Amino acid sequence: DMRATDSQVDSMISLYKDDHYNEVIDDEGAMVYTNRLDSIHVVSDAEFDESHPAGVLLNDLFYISINSYYDLLNSNYGRDRDCQLTSSRKVSNFKESDGHLVAGFVMVLPKEFVPRLKEHNIAITYYFHNLKPQELTYKVSFD
Repeated sequence: DMRATDSQVDSMISLYKDDHYNEVIDDEGAMVYTNRLDSIHVVSDAEFDESHPAGVLLNDLFYISINSYYDLLNSNYGRDRDCQLTSSRKVSNFKESDGHLVAGFVMVLPKEFVPRLKEHNIAITYYFHNLKPQELTYKVSFD
């Protein structure tokens, strides 16, 4: 965004070989993570179902909706082909290209899925390129 330093901008230009675009993108407040998001792990301290005991990855249950500028950049800003700014998939199907130029994301568990136990401490670990893993834990009650 506008607060990026010249060295951050130069680093991103070099990384994505994007030194030829000379137009303004009218996306007020647009910001992206400068470090690539490599993967996400979702784990609960309580049993979800028969296939997902406590401590097992729940990536195959949760969905992620990702807002990213990566496809826009790779499509020559939409000139070469249609591009997507948002994609949705199971966390277990997260691809490397999903983690580039991420502007934001949301993770959800489908409403039709009801865990066996109602109370959970869900830990979500984010693995960013060149950073220590970041873990957040949420206390969740399913009705």
